[in-house]
Amino acid sequence: MDDLRSRPETSLVLLDLTLQGEAGLSLFSELEQIGLPISVVVISSREDEASVRAARSAGAVGFLPKSAGRRSLLRMVQRVSNGQLFYPSLPFPSLSPEHLTPRQLEVLTLLADGLPNKRICQALDLTEHTVKTHLKAIFTHLGVHNRTECVAEARALGLL
Repeated sequence: MDDLRSRPETSLVLLDLTLQGEAGLSLFSELEQIGLPISVVVISSREDEASVRAARSAGAVGFLPKSAGRRSLLRMVQRVSNGQLFYPSLPFPSLSPEHLTPRQLEVLTLLADGLPNKRICQALDLTEHTVKTHLKAIFTHLGVHNRTECVAEARALGLL
């Protein structure tokens, strides 16, 4: 952390979660506490979905498996430099949460309130097919597979 404080020009940190004696995911809260707006990409030998989700939920702007080649590394740096997310194992990795439409955000909010599809339809004056289409787009965008994961991920991303 002292290295980051002494180098305020740093714009990207590649964080290896398996380094011994290092902060791991707690680095994100430390960066927030001291007010350093530095993008962090997690690199890891673990490539499972749980590791990717943990990195994303902690605030990482990307995840790069150690098995990734030079092209992936370059693509990651380019995307992150352009303000995009980089999650190669998740659908549409370059999208960020801000790309949900206003209507999708309304559907998401009602979903988080526990409303079933029919009640969401009534509240927003939409057909059930339209609500299902919005939910599918939200699930894909957030890289989730069910309503519970969707709400949890949306909360982790600050959408709710």
